[in-house]
Amino acid sequence: CQDFIDPWYLPAYNWLAYQMNELIGSPPEGVRYPIWAWHTVDWMQKKPDLRKSLFNAQPAGSVCLELEIDNSRVLLSDFENWHFVLTDWYSSEAHNQQEFNDAEGYFDRLPSEQQKIAKELSWTKIFDIQPFENRWIRKGMLVQATFWELRLTDVVC
Repeated sequence: CQDFIDPWYLPAYNWLAYQMNELIGSPPEGVRYPIWAWHTVDWMQKKPDLRKSLFNAQPAGSVCLELEIDNSRVLLSDFENWHFVLTDWYSSEAHNQQEFNDAEGYFDRLPSEQQKIAKELSWTKIFDIQPFENRWIRKGMLVQATFWELRLTDVVC
């Protein structure tokens, strides 16, 4: 699987794999990275429209299956906020420009080792998928599900 992951994304994928190991348990032998699926699209649990650019941009294409997987085997995360992990950015709790400036200033003043810790701790907010939206923050509109294995018994249709 690592051969199919752009090396630029490996740190983010490794971080997520670590979180999955901690939160839902170890992967089966020989598995290093998760399978990805959509849980929530446009604030609703529904099948994605594969004609939309967000869903049809995968070079290998997409397949739409309806799955039912026990919650204990799945880690849900906010897709939009996942990009803080992908781009190695600090995710603040800012709700306005002043809070954003304050949070960025706080982060910038930290020593580099403390920045790494604060940044990775800020990423755990991607697991808060309670729907919320204002001018600065949106979460829960697009929720991704990651899991270690797909079993035939998980496929509904």
